[in-house]
Amino acid sequence: MKNITLISTVHKEMGHANAVELAKILLSINPEVIFVEALQETYSNYEKNILFQEFQVFHKKLEINAIELLNQFMPIEYVPVLDFEMSDFFETRNEKLMEIFEFKNLVDKINNLTCLNGFQFLNSAECVKLHEELANIGTKLTDDKEIQQQYELAINHYENSMLDNIYKNCETLEFKKAVFICGSGHRKKIIDKVNKYNQS
Repeated sequence: MKNITLISTVHKEMGHANAVELAKILLSINPEVIFVEALQETYSNYEKNILFQEFQVFHKKLEINAIELLNQFMPIEYVPVLDFEMSDFFETRNEKLMEIFEFKNLVDKINNLTCLNGFQFLNSAECVKLHEELANIGTKLTDDKEIQQQYELAINHYENSMLDNIYKNCETLEFKKAVFICGSGHRKKIIDKVNKYNQS
């Protein structure tokens, strides 16, 4: 039976949410495969074989930096699961919302808790609750309902694509334990979608 553990993360180091701490978590799980919210080109052969192996230059993306650290102790199969980057609607909407105190204040709270408590917070019910609150505030404050609708469709498409790629890889890859590393803002929806898929 194949088992995949979801680890929620941030994509850049923030205090206790850093590559060393993530590598420790991965080492404790000891997965054979790591699925990552990343594009194939995020981690090029040049970065793998020249920058890291020869010069020990670590990748700027937190998750891949952690994988590089882990690879020094155990072989890991790295599998990027993104087909495309987030839609421009994501940036357009959030840039406008960050100008509003209520939204920015909650983003700052999430970031501060991430810095202080790292992956313990990012994988907690509290973090899920705060992201749900952030999503609700964002919906309430978005004036252009068409942008909001396109944003929601883009997020849904983005998450479904990652899950589709994981399921496809599960058909061909041999493993018992794997990890899926994904941004904390996707945690609840990913869990809900997997539960729905498993019940169908």
